[in-house]
Amino acid sequence: MLKASSGTQTPTPGTVTNSQVPTEPVQVELDDVPPTITDITAVKEIDQFKSLELKADAKDDRAVRSVEVYVRSDKQADYVKHNLSEDFNDTMYHYKISSADLIGRKYIEYYFVVSDGMNETTSEVVKIAITGGPDRSPLRLNVKDNEILKGTNTIKASAQSVGMDALKLSIDGKQLADVETFSELENDAYFVFDATNVDYYFKNAVTMGPPADEDKTILYTFMDPITSYTTLSFPIRADRLKTGNDNVIYIRAGSKTSPFDKRPEENKDDFEIKNVRLLLADGTEIWDQAYAEREKQIKMGDSAGKAESIGFRFDLKAEHVGSKAYSWDTKTATDGPHQITVTSADKEFTSKVIVDNTAPSIKPTIENGKEYRGAITLDAIIKDTYAGLDKVEVKLDDKTIVFPYTTSSGQMTGGAHKLYIKATDKVGNTSEAHVNFNVPDENPLQPQLISPTQGQKDVGSNAKLTVKVQDPTNDLMNVLFYKGYKYDGNRAEGFTGYKSASVTEPPKEMVPAGEEVLTPEDYKKISAVDGDYLVNESVEKFPYQRFEVKLDPSVKATDQVEINWKGKSLEGRKVSLYAWSPSLQKWNQLDHVIAGITDFELHAVVKSGDYASGQMIQVMVQDEIAAQAASSGSKPTPETDDPYDFSFVWMSDTQYYSQSYPKIYQEIVNWIVAQKEKMNIKYVIHTGDVVDKSYQEYQWLEATRI
Repeated sequence: MLKASSGTQTPTPGTVTNSQVPTEPVQVELDDVPPTITDITAVKEIDQFKSLELKADAKDDRAVRSVEVYVRSDKQADYVKHNLSEDFNDTMYHYKISSADLIGRKYIEYYFVVSDGMNETTSEVVKIAITGGPDRSPLRLNVKDNEILKGTNTIKASAQSVGMDALKLSIDGKQLADVETFSELENDAYFVFDATNVDYYFKNAVTMGPPADEDKTILYTFMDPITSYTTLSFPIRADRLKTGNDNVIYIRAGSKTSPFDKRPEENKDDFEIKNVRLLLADGTEIWDQAYAEREKQIKMGDSAGKAESIGFRFDLKAEHVGSKAYSWDTKTATDGPHQITVTSADKEFTSKVIVDNTAPSIKPTIENGKEYRGAITLDAIIKDTYAGLDKVEVKLDDKTIVFPYTTSSGQMTGGAHKLYIKATDKVGNTSEAHVNFNVPDENPLQPQLISPTQGQKDVGSNAKLTVKVQDPTNDLMNVLFYKGYKYDGNRAEGFTGYKSASVTEPPKEMVPAGEEVLTPEDYKKISAVDGDYLVNESVEKFPYQRFEVKLDPSVKATDQVEINWKGKSLEGRKVSLYAWSPSLQKWNQLDHVIAGITDFELHAVVKSGDYASGQMIQVMVQDEIAAQAASSGSKPTPETDDPYDFSFVWMSDTQYYSQSYPKIYQEIVNWIVAQKEKMNIKYVIHTGDVVDKSYQEYQWLEATRI
């Protein structure tokens, strides 16, 4: 910028010098075509808790120079002017009225004025009704007919035209003494202010109460970004506000940790606020006299000239706190109907309420300490007299069930069992029932093999099969012998093995290309648990063993096939057992184990018909990457098995390290350098800010040094 002069001439406001007059007069064309303005808001009524957007379309044959909207509510005598700018998204002119400017109002009126610089056009006045306001009945109570009450409740009586001193409050015909009552706001209020330049993640807060209580005083936090002035409204419970000027509500600029962060090295958010007020439910606005100037900006934050916190003090007069209130402990009253009445002169209003401090009754269908055998139905008769049931929670041995629940002693394990029932009514009364019961052990014990024994030779074709069976309750038993076929490395007929490695887990096809058939030496290694292992490994792929099992023709589709595999793998690897599904044309996982340092087993029982094709079942065991390894405590996969091409480091928002922790910043970067080869780090990416205060040179130096 070039300085033209510095006080060398006497100022001449309202006049011009010869040098300021152009040699050729400016010719202004006559414009007798006025602009047009079309109100397209199209709203007749609006709920007071919603925002209202006024919208107009302004046009001119040359150019629209200005658009204004004038707004007032039933609580304002004069209109308030707001200058509008064209919204280039739709070429319209918008003005948003927040709910804070609607609460407690009956209606708003508005009109638009558009100018082209010479002509001006004014739209018609539009009136929009505001719904959802507070009750304005001559006499009223804050409890309604048939409302259910429990515990301690604040009963409020209010009138439209008289104060609380003219009201009498009674319960069941007994008038309450004035010393038993107190004044209180009839409805909750709202703490309202406009804010801008609020940044992400900073825990800015609205608090109320002794600052020494810190986090206990937090009412609300606001952490989402706000880039232009936006009205924020926060409800304040009526019982938090009293007559007088001791009503202090704080706005606090927070760090990313807390609105009460006392550490000087921690950065706090910097933002601006204005129009801070307490809004009552009837639309009355109360301002702190120290901050009563409308539209005056207040700077919040930890930078120079800003406040980290401000307490706004609101003076409530007697006419604001106009309800007569009584704290009624309903536990001193009987459950059932009660009448609450407010009177004023010759007028009276009554609400018939219901007190319910009794939890639901629970009567289980089974008895505590009893033993049950055979079919068992678990259920309960649960009743609540007044409020009615809201929810019932039932657990059997700590597992959630639903009433009625049918089971049997044969389906349950023998011994003690626990039934837990919790019932809650619609006002929160809760009752619990615990029932301990027993069932006998109904299942036969595991059969004991008598003859022939495992591996016995020279049995013959007419061997007598003998087992010893026993039932704990001496029930009659049916004993069935099943014929089975065993396929393993000891029997070449019907059992063929392959080994290979796949780039996927599991492979996409039933028979991957490049497999090797097991050799006689390989079969010998898998024929017994003797410490001699069949090993196949891969650095870049996932090794597997595949087995084709040809079932005997007598095996039916409904018969069971039991699959067992025993072995080991690298610690922390996931080893899975699969079978090929002919219907789905894919490998289905049947079992898996995260490998440790010892041998483990994989086991599954399937139906022959689900996996056999032409009496042939395909089974695979594959070593994979264990996603659960870290959470299960297993060691990570060795680097030689890492399937990834490279690693990269992503650093973001290091401005606080530049500002306050350069040593930690240096340690982070040194760690990356030290891990470069071990972790195969190819790239380091930085996003976000590198300094926090751009005017502090040392921060730039620290960031550059890194």
